[in-house]
Amino acid sequence: MMSLGFFPIPPTVRKLFSSLTLASVPTSGLRGVGPEGLGAGLRGRGGAAVLRRSRIALGGGLSGGSGVGRSLSARRRCWGGGVRLRLRVGRAGVVADMEQTNTGIQKNLEQEIINYRFKTSFFDIFVLAFFRFSGLLLGYAVLRLRHWWVIAVTTLVSSAFLIVKVILSELLSKGAFGYLLPIVSFVLAWLETWFLDFKVLPQEAEEERWSDNESDDEIVGKKSFSAQEREYVLQGKEAMAVVDQILAQEENWKFEKNNEYGDTVYTIEIPFHGKTFILKTFLPCPAELVYQEVILQPERMVLWNKTVTACQILQRVEDNTLISYDVSSGAAGGVVSPRDFVNVRRIERRRDRYLSAGIATTHCAKPPTHKYVRGENGPGGFIVLKSASNPRVCTFIWILNTDLKGRLPRYLIHQSLAATMFEFAFHLRQRIGELGARA
Repeated sequence: MMSLGFFPIPPTVRKLFSSLTLASVPTSGLRGVGPEGLGAGLRGRGGAAVLRRSRIALGGGLSGGSGVGRSLSARRRCWGGGVRLRLRVGRAGVVADMEQTNTGIQKNLEQEIINYRFKTSFFDIFVLAFFRFSGLLLGYAVLRLRHWWVIAVTTLVSSAFLIVKVILSELLSKGAFGYLLPIVSFVLAWLETWFLDFKVLPQEAEEERWSDNESDDEIVGKKSFSAQEREYVLQGKEAMAVVDQILAQEENWKFEKNNEYGDTVYTIEIPFHGKTFILKTFLPCPAELVYQEVILQPERMVLWNKTVTACQILQRVEDNTLISYDVSSGAAGGVVSPRDFVNVRRIERRRDRYLSAGIATTHCAKPPTHKYVRGENGPGGFIVLKSASNPRVCTFIWILNTDLKGRLPRYLIHQSLAATMFEFAFHLRQRIGELGARA
């Protein structure tokens, strides 16, 4: 972190120093990102926390940064009290300076205001504090902005003015008081900036994401969530958002291979996650049946899916979110050894489809062990599309983005993943046939 003397420069003003244009502020949300920008904010190793930060960056622009209509948070009100304190300090400094002489307050007022001199007057420091107070009050109390640019501009102006004031003025000739007021004003300005940037805005963004992402049904049936459970729910929702984006970019899927059953594997490159594999297949059964077998009962998948050897539900966080533990069977003739995975999954039912989206997470019940190499899944999941013309058929899509870890050649991993997807489709088709025969 940059620093100015002993006081660190928060990232808000550092951004302003590096680029004084506000045109670079992003205003688009995650939905609507073009093919070249798909997952452009998904930096890191694939954790949903990284996905969440990307959505903050994409959704926190000027046009979307107003909180008009929302009540002020407790942290913002506390911060506003600090801003008012600085205005009072500036006013008290001017009054104290005028009382140091025996010529009377009225005479000193004329000297400070009417006969104003930059080198000797304290009045401009009070005007500066009032300018900053008015700007911050308008931006963060009236307009209730959620962006850093207002405080960055006012802090930059205040700091520059105070530095020039100390260098060029004769305030130091007034003794200790000449030092005190500029230093206190400078420090308070940076404390206000730090508190807003590190405490107020991040906390409000977190609370807003939690409340805005909740559906009406979840609010009605909501229990008291722990911080970890909230994190799981947010991870699942972020993974679902990425899955929606991948589905919306179908024209950019790259064909890889198909088989005699009509199963097709595609790929798409997601920045910072790498190659994502997509299996698409047609199934002669109602979408509800696949939804029940694959999405609602993942722990029963080991009964018919030979690509997994274990599937356990570690925790059901709420109706739509659960934590699962999966162990994959070996692949590529045993060259790729079994892997285990801990994923958070989010399940949604929509008018035309069923979805289960997931991403790697951690859970205290299943820490990594020496028995298996712990793999890490990026955003992906299962999608069952209903047919608009025939309710007795459906389309099944499996989106797979995974890091198998270990020292494996990339081409071998890609071959094994495609083969695993074809094998899964084969077993799923067999399972559907068995259920149809029983019916």
